[in-house]
Amino acid sequence: SGNITIPNTVETIGNSAFYNCSGVNGALTIGENVTSIGNSAFNGCSGLISIVCKQLIPPMIGTNVFDGSTCSIYVPITSLNTYLNDTNWSNYVSRIKPYINFEDKQVEDIAINSNWDIVNDNVISKVEAENVSALENKYMNNTSIKTFNELSYFIGLQEIDVNDFNGCLNLTGVTLPNNITKINMNGFADCQKLSS
Repeated sequence: SGNITIPNTVETIGNSAFYNCSGVNGALTIGENVTSIGNSAFNGCSGLISIVCKQLIPPMIGTNVFDGSTCSIYVPITSLNTYLNDTNWSNYVSRIKPYINFEDKQVEDIAINSNWDIVNDNVISKVEAENVSALENKYMNNTSIKTFNELSYFIGLQEIDVNDFNGCLNLTGVTLPNNITKINMNGFADCQKLSS
């Protein structure tokens, strides 16, 4: 019961592996090294609230893999078109939605732990990012983060607030959304390595 994560050590999910598992009633995350998913592997798992595929290259899938549930299937935003155009995934095109695959794991962890992950599936979907209206200093004084180019998807932001990135000493790159109209005082103060 609850969320299920197929670890990165798994490469193949066999036929009917979780067929009609009534206890699967949360988010399903499929690790990045899975290359094939067998027929009906998750068929009948009607309690799924979301499916997250971490693979940049869509895994081979059998028939009826995700039938019996209607939840969204989140794929890396950088691979969205690859999934949508892959004939193996054609039965699920209407359910495929992008999530943001952050380059910097620290940035991703902060985003997920900032109540921006509304679905509670440990990823930030494009829609969830678009709904963020303020960073609320979540990144202030964080000396671990290096890049946040995915900020460009946070189109609900109108401005960088006072101290949002103040003290991020190792931050080297940020891509702002096009609709930012104001960068407030100390928004990027002491970001000594910031170059772009």
